[in-house]
Amino acid sequence: MYEIKLKVNENGLITSDLDPIIISVANESNRVTLSFEVDESIDSTYNYLVFTQGQKRIVYRITNKTFEVGRGITPYPGKWLLSFVATNEVISSDGSFNGSYIFASQLLVTTVVEGNTSAVIQTSDEILVKKLFALDFSSLEIPSYVETIGTYFIDNYPNQYSLKIGENVKIIQSRAFNYSILSSLTFVNGCQLTSIGDYAFNHVSVLKEVVFPRKLTTFGKYVFTMSSLEKISFEECSECEYLGSYCFWAMSSLKEINFPDHFKGFTGNTYCVKDNTALEKITLPSTVNTTITKNSIDGTAITDIVLGSGWNVSTNFINIRALTATSMENMFKALKDLSGTSSKVFTLGADNLAKLTQTQTDIALNKNWSLS
Repeated sequence: MYEIKLKVNENGLITSDLDPIIISVANESNRVTLSFEVDESIDSTYNYLVFTQGQKRIVYRITNKTFEVGRGITPYPGKWLLSFVATNEVISSDGSFNGSYIFASQLLVTTVVEGNTSAVIQTSDEILVKKLFALDFSSLEIPSYVETIGTYFIDNYPNQYSLKIGENVKIIQSRAFNYSILSSLTFVNGCQLTSIGDYAFNHVSVLKEVVFPRKLTTFGKYVFTMSSLEKISFEECSECEYLGSYCFWAMSSLKEINFPDHFKGFTGNTYCVKDNTALEKITLPSTVNTTITKNSIDGTAITDIVLGSGWNVSTNFINIRALTATSMENMFKALKDLSGTSSKVFTLGADNLAKLTQTQTDIALNKNWSLS
């Protein structure tokens, strides 16, 4: 065991016979232990060490005036500032000192050099933690054992990076990747993701396309609002059956949405799709079995809506005024033939209907659909 003795004086000085103080050395074979001699005038009910390096701040509890320096410190070469703190109350959960008595020593410069701790092969976990602490990475892979990615996990990280979500991640909480510069977003094959929270990828830039994994069923509000996405799709055999209000809003670069292949309909009292000024194309499967209302989809630039063959629900696209005649004709061809059964209504509005010939409208009318 490599021991370094330190003395804490009543005037706040913390001293050692060693100069410089090196807490990780090339010939170490065991952990480094710091031993403290504390002046009698200092109330030492609870003792702590505070290590700081750049933006990193790590607080450790000292027991019996000794502290074994662990891998929270040793993998990070360079200067660390050390302070001894004594207080009459246990620190709070956020690492702040709130006691009525607080003694803090002056800062002591210590040095971590690359020794045995840096010679070993680092595990993927150690590499990930090191990257996150240093805020210096161009790619990030969430490990396979992680099940939940928490709120504000990567918030306002200033550099561009690629992101891969591990197999067992089930939940991405709100604003987890807020204001990220994502070059790519991929999900490991077989990813178990079921839920994405509100604003999870709010203001994501650079990213152009995303394909959501098969297990995803819960999709929050404004997940990609103000993002750079151009295309949204879902994996084949998707289990996502319903999408609610505010799902796909305010994405100025979004050009195409391909709804899940087993999608059944829209829920909520307002638009699922709205304020996407570049959105041109939407694909909806024939599994939709709930009425499409005028408050489901809104888009001034949408020219093409593709319906799955055998479409069989009343539909209202009155707020989509830029549809081409070819697109509407193809939609009529996809309608189920309701001859001999109750008629259903396909609403396009006067502006769209004016673009069609009688031959085109007859495709729908001859299948016992009403046009309005």
